[in-house]
Amino acid sequence: MLISISRIKKWGKNKEVSKLIDALQSPDAELRKAICLSLGETKSADALLALRYLEQNDRDVFVQMTARRAIAFMIDNVSEMPHIKYVAAEAKPELSYIPI
Repeated sequence: MLISISRIKKWGKNKEVSKLIDALQSPDAELRKAICLSLGETKSADALLALRYLEQNDRDVFVQMTARRAIAFMIDNVSEMPHIKYVAAEAKPELSYIPI
């Protein structure tokens, strides 16, 4: 299945976190950056785990930076999502994303 930026935006708007995380397998760094930004807006603990993994392990430095930006957005908005504070402290990023 071809994945487009518009599809990523739709999944983000609909909070389809599992589809966004699955799409991280894309070899396209631009798509992975778009996915990071969408995941950062989902307020999902699973999204945070995936972002932490990308921040530390993605092969593209710009994807790593975008993941860091999305994590910062989530943490800045932690008052709206108290579960994120706990996950941010306890995250085990190696469990959330398997690179291709």
